[in-house]
Amino acid sequence: MGTKEKKSGELGNNSENSQLDNDLQHNWDSLDEQAKEYIIGQYQHGFEGMNTLESEKGLMTEDEYEWHKQYWEGWIEAMINTFPESEMKRVNWMCITAWIGGEDIEEECNNPIDTNKIYFRTPTDRDKCIGEINAVIKKYQKLNLFADQLEQTAIERIQKFAKIAGKMGFEVCLGFSGGKDSQVCYDLCKRSGIVFKAYYNVAFESNTTKRFISEHYPDVIWRKNVPYGFIENISANHKGFLPTVQAAYCCRDFKHNPKNVDNCSIVGVRRAESNARSSRTAFSAKNKTTLKKNKELVSEYFVENCQSVGGASVIQLMPIVDWSDDDIWDYIYKYNLPVNPEYHHTKRVGCIVCPKSNFTRNFYYLMKYPKLIDAFILARERGSADIDWMITGSNMDCSDNKPYYICRWLNRSFMPFTKRQEELYKRVRARYDAIYLTPLLMTLAGPYASPKS
Repeated sequence: MGTKEKKSGELGNNSENSQLDNDLQHNWDSLDEQAKEYIIGQYQHGFEGMNTLESEKGLMTEDEYEWHKQYWEGWIEAMINTFPESEMKRVNWMCITAWIGGEDIEEECNNPIDTNKIYFRTPTDRDKCIGEINAVIKKYQKLNLFADQLEQTAIERIQKFAKIAGKMGFEVCLGFSGGKDSQVCYDLCKRSGIVFKAYYNVAFESNTTKRFISEHYPDVIWRKNVPYGFIENISANHKGFLPTVQAAYCCRDFKHNPKNVDNCSIVGVRRAESNARSSRTAFSAKNKTTLKKNKELVSEYFVENCQSVGGASVIQLMPIVDWSDDDIWDYIYKYNLPVNPEYHHTKRVGCIVCPKSNFTRNFYYLMKYPKLIDAFILARERGSADIDWMITGSNMDCSDNKPYYICRWLNRSFMPFTKRQEELYKRVRARYDAIYLTPLLMTLAGPYASPKS
């Protein structure tokens, strides 16, 4: 910007610093607000680039990593040399939030701050920023006392549950999905010292999730009692009838198959996940008869308001039932647990698409795998020759627009689209149509499809 460059970490004499800042201030003041926000945005983009690079480090060679690292370091260095002293407090705070992760800054509270990860124009700026970091850390150290209590309570619940299971002659089984909640439960079970087995009931999860489980949790046992995959099961066992919110046979066939219901299970269900789970308790029995029969034993370990009935298992424990999303992520970062890559794209890990979910949630995977639409169409047609393509609630015949039928089905089983979902559908449809349009254009182009060498 026409000023004398000053490298990160260098500090000249006072007059030199003063002149530099005057020049920077003059240039900064001459910019309009849009230009300022652009520069700040580019600066933050540099830190986001560094964050992404670190998360994907294992996917590239050492040389590739070093090249990208130098690229983003140079980007950040260039941008920070444009800010005057008056903007440094704001910039320093952006340094913290961009690198450490904003609201997730508490993840660094139990570890030394690596100040080499944060870039500054001068050591004075570094000192100011470190001071702000320490202030934030003190705040979260107080909160960490509560986090420690949460962990200890969860571990004690697991240990008590194991004692009940032992007296009832049951083996403790952990339900594992590759999602963050089941990971935390798995780690808590390990730390509690109990003997248990972890089971993954295969449903319609992505290959990314399956690889994640295989690589990071090799001792988890995989279970699948249906001889078909999720889509093939529609035609083979259900005559082309798609699962719906009202008739979610996919859950019964795969994730909650009766053959996979354990007598004594630990699951990562939390009240914060949905209204339907808001009344869950730490301990539950299958029914009132089971609870009554074992009341004395259960009450020895769990107080009355921690007991309920209605679980699928004879007895079931939800050790993190009262944890928030932040509590889960804090634990994962604190103990450096691996993170399923699917969380880069979605807040919840599970089946690739789900008819009980809305189109907004299903949108990502339809964009990634648009041929899923054809797979579902084919599953319906193979299941029965006697099917129709009517969306009953809308009195709409989709015989000539089957992709729309499938997409509406994937909006909580044919709920009408909102305006935003209509726009998302247009994007999915464009992606889907491109599959067939591109080969057609290549055919029509003939010898002109690719240039001659």
